[in-house]
Amino acid sequence: MDKTTGSINIKRAIIHTIKNDGKIEVKTYDNELDVSKDDNKNFIIKHIQKSLKSEGRKIAKFLNKDDNIILKKYNSLIKDEDNFIEISKEIALELGRAMVGTNGSSTYLLITIFTKDNIESLGILKLDFVKNIELEEVNENGRTNMKLVFKDTGVPNPKQKLEKGAFISNAKLVNEKNDYDLVLLDKSKQNGTNYFKVSFLNCELVNDPRTNLKNLFKTLNLYLEEIYENNPKISFEKNRLLRDYVSSHGTIDIIEISRFINDETNDEFINLCVDNNMDFQFEKDSEFYNKKCNKTRYETDTGIIVEGDISAMDDKEKIDIIEKDDGSCEILIKGLTKVKSNVR
Repeated sequence: MDKTTGSINIKRAIIHTIKNDGKIEVKTYDNELDVSKDDNKNFIIKHIQKSLKSEGRKIAKFLNKDDNIILKKYNSLIKDEDNFIEISKEIALELGRAMVGTNGSSTYLLITIFTKDNIESLGILKLDFVKNIELEEVNENGRTNMKLVFKDTGVPNPKQKLEKGAFISNAKLVNEKNDYDLVLLDKSKQNGTNYFKVSFLNCELVNDPRTNLKNLFKTLNLYLEEIYENNPKISFEKNRLLRDYVSSHGTIDIIEISRFINDETNDEFINLCVDNNMDFQFEKDSEFYNKKCNKTRYETDTGIIVEGDISAMDDKEKIDIIEKDDGSCEILIKGLTKVKSNVR
């Protein structure tokens, strides 16, 4: 799961339903979605793409690997993909058990096997009864099958709930140090909704706020060097924007940041965040920020280094970059009354 973009190929998919009206009712089906049909295929791909770029996206790891039920289901699926339908039913039943006694919302549970960037993954997406699809039950040869019916495009929009999901793959294809790669989508902050991460997946988050914050500044520098290498003024201003955002927010949202980093496209920045295994939303470590992020430093191609407190470096009345007609820039340090020489 090392990219949010790239070719996605849907191999298999099925939808089951879980109702929670004070009592959990899991209804499973015996037939898969026909992923050769464009409507079905595009519906699944759009939901995968939206999930991987969601602000609720987090990096996680399984706990109690020897006894982890979902991990066992995944391993069984790897060994014998022909058991996909039965294993998908077992996963749906397991989520139903995890939802007992919670206010977890009723859902269409989409379970899919797909490949992306040549890595095969299992996707589990909780689609909380979106309004533009419905399941039609069909009795065939004594079995209850389902048919997915689209009321419009089937593409998720901002008003639809897409709050919980998981993507599991064999991470040795990506990182030899890990056994599995687990991307968790869990946006809901309401009480009683921790069942998905804890009771169902039995996993914990990998990154702490300090790690995410360090990776954010690292990622921004990589991005600015790549995109704005020949425009130091824009790079300077984007740095200021990010620092102002982090300074004034307790919760950091990568999707929000990506929008003001580049107004035209944000895929490049998002992809770099994915490459650096960042969570897409995290709490700021204020102590670390105040201690370690209170200075900034700019190195120029002329050998000059400008360094100072952020409060001064972000004050346009004290320092600014001026663009010249020939395309070059000048750093202007304003309002000086004294300069000390400090030879090292």
